[in-house]
Amino acid sequence: MILPDPAIRARLRRNFRLRLVPMSLALGLVIAAALLPHVAVGGAAPGDGRSLVWAVHFFVNADATAPGFGPDVDRTQLAVAINVIYLGLAAQQIGTVCALGSFWVLAQEDVGRWMRRFLMVAGWSMAITAPLILTGYSFLIGSGVAASLGMAWMAALLAGLIMIIGGLAARKRLTSTWYWTRPELL
Repeated sequence: MILPDPAIRARLRRNFRLRLVPMSLALGLVIAAALLPHVAVGGAAPGDGRSLVWAVHFFVNADATAPGFGPDVDRTQLAVAINVIYLGLAAQQIGTVCALGSFWVLAQEDVGRWMRRFLMVAGWSMAITAPLILTGYSFLIGSGVAASLGMAWMAALLAGLIMIIGGLAARKRLTSTWYWTRPELL
């Protein structure tokens, strides 16, 4: 049995501790993005728009032709706003689920190819949330609906960027189990 050099073990331990910081930060931002306020419409119920689940529930059931939005509202622009915001919230849901399954890849020394790809999908899904929600919010305001924008989009964008950068950095830590690259595994 070959024991690893103590200097190599100390370097690996130090690198792991350094990678724990972005991993913890990404996990905290993913959770914060799900709990922080999202887009809230002025005439909606008090809970709608506060967390990811309630915001999705509101925008999936919203109808641009409903009289609750007011009589002086541009219905076409309102319909586009509802669809774009829901698309952003759906991307955040996909990113949240993927991130909760793969955030630990940011700290691992040996990274599998598919787990890295899973992390990249989570990162891009979280990052695309911000421009979609901001665009939808501007359409919503432009249509004449009173609405407020929460801070969840910023947490989602930061979490996505951390996961994308961490996934790109994990490329050099990829490990393979193919016989030709690692025959000692047999």
